[in-house]
Amino acid sequence: VYKRQPLYSKGITVSVIDKAGNESTPEPIVQGEGENKGKWTVESMGPVLDKFTVSNAEGNDGWHITSPTFSWEVSDNGGLSEVKLTKSAGTGTEDTEWYSWKPESENVENADIQDIIGQVGEQTVDSADQGTFTFTLSAKDMAGNESVSPKEIAVKIDTVAPVIGEPELVSATPADKWTNQDRTYRFTLTDMTSGIDPDIVQITCSDPSAETITATEVDETPGTWEFNAPVNGTY
Repeated sequence: VYKRQPLYSKGITVSVIDKAGNESTPEPIVQGEGENKGKWTVESMGPVLDKFTVSNAEGNDGWHITSPTFSWEVSDNGGLSEVKLTKSAGTGTEDTEWYSWKPESENVENADIQDIIGQVGEQTVDSADQGTFTFTLSAKDMAGNESVSPKEIAVKIDTVAPVIGEPELVSATPADKWTNQDRTYRFTLTDMTSGIDPDIVQITCSDPSAETITATEVDETPGTWEFNAPVNGTY
């Protein structure tokens, strides 16, 4: 989305005065073609990054559990030539171009393109992006000036649920035999991005009257958890 506004430009004339005080007739400096002949635009200020936001994180501790959407507004009185967003995965990683907008015409000198002074955009992060990233918004105008202070937003993205391994009976008595001893089961939990929150690992028994079952991580085997089945009953 973009807005249009005429560029500000003025013709310039030159006159010369000699040592005796004689002044020449002002003559226009002739350059350009058509209606732009004898005119040019002076632009020394970079684009303004008016807005750069991201959708709210729905998960715990600031994590996005659905792909976040970025929104931005950029403006420049002389016309924009590029709006760009880059993505970095952290210290020591190379920035990659995530989004780029340019005028539709390949000829940025074209008068019909030069009057693009505002760009409003919105983009959703690809579902394959999982982890912590910094997204940076920057822009460049038709004169080649770049935005002075690019805007950055750091986000944490984890849209993939943990993977639960098949529980394995590790106590001595077979699962199909009666016993008066604790039956201990072990299973693995894997989460490649935000990690497992030990406070919310839940074990649910088919008997609602059974005592609460608590799973704990096995000290000598990180990522492996165990729990004891209720003492009495068939589950």
